[in-house]
Amino acid sequence: MRCFIQRHFFFHLICSIVILFWLAVVPSKAEKPRGRTVGLAFSYTGIQQLPTDLDAGGNVDVSRHYLRLDMSKPLNRKWVLGMGLSYDFERWNFNDISSIAGTAPWRQIHRIGLSLPVFHAPSLSWRLGAVPMFEFAGTPGANLEKSLSYGVVLTALKVFGPQLTLGIGAGVFSRLEEVSGFPYLAINWAINDQWRLQNPLRSGPAGPAGLELVYSPDERWTVGAGGAYRTYRFRLDEKDAIINGIGEVGFAFTFVRATRRLGAGITVDVTAGALFDGDLTVENDRHNDVGATGFDTTPMVALTLSGRL
Repeated sequence: MRCFIQRHFFFHLICSIVILFWLAVVPSKAEKPRGRTVGLAFSYTGIQQLPTDLDAGGNVDVSRHYLRLDMSKPLNRKWVLGMGLSYDFERWNFNDISSIAGTAPWRQIHRIGLSLPVFHAPSLSWRLGAVPMFEFAGTPGANLEKSLSYGVVLTALKVFGPQLTLGIGAGVFSRLEEVSGFPYLAINWAINDQWRLQNPLRSGPAGPAGLELVYSPDERWTVGAGGAYRTYRFRLDEKDAIINGIGEVGFAFTFVRATRRLGAGITVDVTAGALFDGDLTVENDRHNDVGATGFDTTPMVALTLSGRL
């Protein structure tokens, strides 16, 4: 019952923020439009990580489902406010392994995220950004208060011209009893009419945004190849052997993708790649590692449907 109340409180809190943001930035019918309206972007990604052997014995495969909704509203020529909502669900299928550090391996991981980006253009050639983020990450039955992470991503971009925007970013997060930070390169470089170097991912608590080289043979097709590193933490069930324990997953990955624009702002991506240098770690409530295992390089496939309104 307590878990039910906690999760619904978090859900209603996010809904309230969405409603307040909408009321604040969307003019009523009686008002005259002030500049551009709210921009909406959404995406769903389904990822299948194929079975891979664990160093501790046995094997695991993972199904991941990611939902994203982003809203933005230009207030004037210099300021843009936004809001991002995310929900990630992962199902882990462990085989022939009874425990990691004395606790049964997790089966499901839920992550609910909220970001409130603010962007400022002090001049025609500079773009500054601050993106506060909040996230719940845990298995079913995890304590809500002990499953919250928060932090901020800061960026400073220099616009050198229509072909090149280059800058630096940094993120600092308090992630379940651990404070971590990372720098990253922010880039959008149109090398020519067909080739581009860019950041393929949204930077957040799981790490920097990665790099991707993109080839566009025509207006409808895009092909890209890139890579990144990801690490994320989540609270375990209060009833596990490691009370209020923490699970952590880390891996690097490379990928190739093909994107098809379907019209009306809708695109479909098909992605194939590999995860490598992966590891799973369990910590106790005193932030001490009590168990870990690595996993072999494994293929993954993904499908993404995205759009803009």
